[in-house]
Amino acid sequence: MSAYINKTVLFLVIALLSAPVMAVDFDYKGFGGWRTYAQDGVTPLPDGSGDRGFAIDPVASLADCKYACGNDPMCQGVEFVDFGDGHNICEIHYDKFAKCDVAGGTTTRAGWDGCWVRKATTCPSQHWGKVTFSLKDKSPVRVDNGYLEIDPLNSSSPVFEVYTDADCRIRFKSEENGMYVKTVGGHLKAEVSYLNDATYYDVAENADTTYSMQDSDSKYWVGFTTLSDVSIYAIEPTKNAADNDFIVKIIEWK
Repeated sequence: MSAYINKTVLFLVIALLSAPVMAVDFDYKGFGGWRTYAQDGVTPLPDGSGDRGFAIDPVASLADCKYACGNDPMCQGVEFVDFGDGHNICEIHYDKFAKCDVAGGTTTRAGWDGCWVRKATTCPSQHWGKVTFSLKDKSPVRVDNGYLEIDPLNSSSPVFEVYTDADCRIRFKSEENGMYVKTVGGHLKAEVSYLNDATYYDVAENADTTYSMQDSDSKYWVGFTTLSDVSIYAIEPTKNAADNDFIVKIIEWK
């Protein structure tokens, strides 16, 4: 713990109340103060040097502290400061953990006081950034009048921006029409203007370097079907249905 304590800002309070629960685990490193390979504790300096981060003072519980970290992609972990009298402080750290300094933290050593390092989350899509999708043995996926379709002429390689959350679900946006993708009546359509309105899709990596996608809500698998010559649907009840494996080519990493 350091002497620098920042005020809780409104956007953080909103995030704690309304952001989705993230599947993030933590390793407990023991009592004391979070120390990194630079300065001690949360000590941002006017020139931008020092360890990056901020503090939430007060915070109701360790669970709320972890929750705030889990919803912040820059967070490396937290120092939870428990004074033993109901007053808790949560330090959010952006720089990598080096040690938990027993000379830091609080003197009470109450509850779960100490350092919690965020475990790495490994998702098949975590580095996708901007990509093109191709169905196995078929042409690239494009957008035509909002519908995601196979390009029968293989005339282009449309780019999609992919957003992966901490639960390894993706949402994506077409660069062709600037719209986010949503499952509508089984069809995949790039037709919504806001990320929050886009459909979440789960991604499974296959042994042959292809990927399968599943609508997170309906649990139907995404692919090309015999219902249409070109359209992409989320209507397959089983993962092993024909023609539902995607080849993903990364255009730009996150």
